[in-house]
Amino acid sequence: MAGNGNENADGDFSFSAAAARDALPRITTEKGAKSADVCHDDTAPRVNFQTIDELHSLQKKRSAPTTPLKEGGGVVMGTSGPTTPSSGETMLQSVSASLASLTRETGPKLIRGDPTSAAKVAHVPHTPTSVPAADVSDSGLKFTHILHNLSPAELYEQAIKYEKGSFVTSTGALATLSGAKTGRSPKDKRVVKDETTATELWWGKGSPNIEMDEQTFLVNRERAVDYLNSLDKVFVNDQYLNWDPENRIKVRIVSARAYHSLFMHNMCIRPTPEELENFGTPDFTIYNAGKFPCNRYTHYMTSSTSVDINLGRREMVILGTQYAGEMKKGLFGVMHYLMPKRKILSLHSGCNMGKEGDVALFFGLSGTGKTTLSTDHNRYLIGDDEHCWSDAGVSNIEGGCYAKCIDLSREKEPDIWNAIKFGTVLENVVFDEHTREVDYNDKSVTENTRAAYPIEYIPNSKIPCVGPHPKNVILLACDAFGVLPPISKLDLAQTMYHFISGYTALVAGTEEGVKEPRATFSACFGAAFIMLHPTKYAAMLAEKMQAQGATGWLVNTGWSGGSYGAGSRIKLAYTRKIIDAIHSGSLLNATYHKTEIFGLEIPNEVEGVPYEILEPMNAWEDKEAYKDTLLKLAGLFRNNFETFTSHKIGDDGKLTEEILAAVLENVVFDEHTREVDYNDKSVTENTRAAYPIEYIPNSKIPCVGPHPKNVILLACDAFGVLPPISKLDLTQTMYHFISGYTALVAGTEEGVKEPRATFSACFGAAFIMLHPTKYAAMLAEKMQAQGATGWLVNTGWSGGSHGAGSRIKLAYTRKIIDAIHSGSLLNATYHKTEIFGLEIPNEVEGVPYEILEPMNAWEDKEAYKDTLLKLAGLFRNNFETFTSHKIGDDGKLTEEILAAGPNF
Repeated sequence: MAGNGNENADGDFSFSAAAARDALPRITTEKGAKSADVCHDDTAPRVNFQTIDELHSLQKKRSAPTTPLKEGGGVVMGTSGPTTPSSGETMLQSVSASLASLTRETGPKLIRGDPTSAAKVAHVPHTPTSVPAADVSDSGLKFTHILHNLSPAELYEQAIKYEKGSFVTSTGALATLSGAKTGRSPKDKRVVKDETTATELWWGKGSPNIEMDEQTFLVNRERAVDYLNSLDKVFVNDQYLNWDPENRIKVRIVSARAYHSLFMHNMCIRPTPEELENFGTPDFTIYNAGKFPCNRYTHYMTSSTSVDINLGRREMVILGTQYAGEMKKGLFGVMHYLMPKRKILSLHSGCNMGKEGDVALFFGLSGTGKTTLSTDHNRYLIGDDEHCWSDAGVSNIEGGCYAKCIDLSREKEPDIWNAIKFGTVLENVVFDEHTREVDYNDKSVTENTRAAYPIEYIPNSKIPCVGPHPKNVILLACDAFGVLPPISKLDLAQTMYHFISGYTALVAGTEEGVKEPRATFSACFGAAFIMLHPTKYAAMLAEKMQAQGATGWLVNTGWSGGSYGAGSRIKLAYTRKIIDAIHSGSLLNATYHKTEIFGLEIPNEVEGVPYEILEPMNAWEDKEAYKDTLLKLAGLFRNNFETFTSHKIGDDGKLTEEILAAVLENVVFDEHTREVDYNDKSVTENTRAAYPIEYIPNSKIPCVGPHPKNVILLACDAFGVLPPISKLDLTQTMYHFISGYTALVAGTEEGVKEPRATFSACFGAAFIMLHPTKYAAMLAEKMQAQGATGWLVNTGWSGGSHGAGSRIKLAYTRKIIDAIHSGSLLNATYHKTEIFGLEIPNEVEGVPYEILEPMNAWEDKEAYKDTLLKLAGLFRNNFETFTSHKIGDDGKLTEEILAAGPNF
């Protein structure tokens, strides 16, 4: 530099123009400068700061106030942070009122801003004019800092700095931990039961609403509020629910964690600055003190966790769980109460819209694919989980999506994958400690890993999240039994039946303690969240579907070719093909065939889906196992639905009749009282009732017992010539067991209109696989070994054949059976009948003698004898089928049995 520079007369150094042309900026050192002066770059203006703190303060741009700040008032304003308008003071007053203890007149003293970054509050000298009240505590003298509607960036800073387990992932999402609870705790959720909710809400069997009283709620509220007030800072979110501007709800969430604040920032609708300025008093408030347990000695508490809702106070209290989903679903329950009051149907559903404006609703519990299938890059996403259906159309309740992350991949879920970026909350995921790349297959913390992100992170989301009336209502079921078809078209009654049933499987991780799929029924596909009886929502859904001409569909996203553990999960690609066919309308023009048992209509063809998948039985190798499993699932459906059969659906109740017709077997009941008329044969004489064995009060569970002492063969003798009770020797028992004589009573088989004599080997020829003599030989062997006695009991006619005589009274038959059980008939005296050679007791207590001796009950004795011979001939003709079969090792038993038949 000395070689290129020159010293001027004043002793200054300068560079020539040539030397400076492409060199560094010119630096000059002034001669005679004071010691305090420094070298400076004269190519940029000097920054006006004196300390590093002043420099940092310039890093953040301050918001300009829109209105002058009012001084004074009952709430202390902080001196740190941006200058706030009078609305800021109003907000603090409102939050102070929300955090007010029920035992004190005023709320806590609040300051807006982070206590760690705020400048010191100027000391204001104060001379007490009175002695402090006795109930003033230290917490009442402190300031609580309010972090109000922070941005995601601010919440990131709070979480990473103060909340252990918070990290930024490689894609920019905030990874957090929810603590010991990684799922909802439905058994710890309670609702205050007061004069209003006692009649409005669904209580009792099947209901998710566990009651608590007002006093207990206030105890828990006080505990939560005191905890929050004891903290140096709390997070406050003021946001909205429901994108329908005419029916939106203002909610306030007060929490102790940045994680919770960011979660709700994403999940609720975010107000604009103008809306926030005029937010006012919230319609509902959540106090999330989840880091602090409830008092287990408090009435109604069964654990250290309690999630309490008070619809009268419009408040929710959370203690003992940090799982953020409790806030989301708690508010959903509130909407299930508030919206129907406005004639708006609240729905646990996903919703999307085609480019032609066709809207589809997707119902399903966690793990059924509701979020996945409603997030379709070919359609506009209105929402993935919670919606309202009003007279104007559909609207999303939320402002975000809450997607399951387990086994997430870019290939399967590109939209969800790409939504996991800055601003997204990732719950309980595992990531590489160096690269921070998330391993979505890792279940080390929980299988219920989740991502919460604003709905606008989905590129094709429809903002605002509203749409016209739905054209398709899709019910999703994760069938762990593997017997439901992947697609079925439903009529209105079937739609209501499956909507109320809400069948699916709890997929691992969606609730605490669930480790593998388990069949379950959840009314309205969300029983854990509804407040009213399921039939209330069903009636509203039916009304709207009828009015708008919507079509119902049942889509199984579960197993095929076998139950869970044997079959395989239906491929997502096939399910997407099915959903595409629903959206396009092609399935409306398809041909269908109806399944057995459930009566579901299955399309004969869906483009891109193998036929063996469409027809479940074809995918099972073991057809008998399929049939058994199908019947088992049908029984579970029927048992579950008994809870709802007594409730009227719709104004006139006709819809109830249609639904019940698909559930109960052919009974006739009163349209108003729902009382069944068991004498009405309008539908059929073969009306039936199917119920679990434990419904019988004295059923033995488990259903096992020692060796039998009595073998009772029942026959409904339409000829009226067999005695009501006969003691049989071993060979006679075998003879009548192989014969299996009875009468088909009207209605038991198609075309049978009156009793008709029939023979059914082993009393069940339609069901046996081996030759009847095989079973007869085994029965004989066991009876001999155990000393069992055989009896023939006629429950049919007496005094004449069907049409002339009368049916033996059940009371008499019960007396006979009681005598068998008591052993008294073993000591009775007997006489033998002609032809059949049956031994009839001379007396049975409570049974008339003319009933015991058939001929005595007939007026026309000759007609009796002719009929007796006719029946004996029928027995002999029937038994000719079995005479050539050897029974027993030596065949002697065959001869003895033949000799035990009618002799004439």
